[in-house]
Amino acid sequence: VAPGERYTVLVHADEVGTWVWHCHILTHVEREEGMFGMVTALVVT
Repeated sequence: VAPGERYTVLVHADEVGTWVWHCHILTHVEREEGMFGMVTALVVT
């Protein structure tokens, strides 16, 4: 996903728990201060 772009996804969550998506592009997540970047959590109850 490029800067400024947005995607919509449909997730079928049939397992209870906290599910996390994160970016695997190191230039997006790694900085001198530590690991940052896109992290999205989906909590299924």
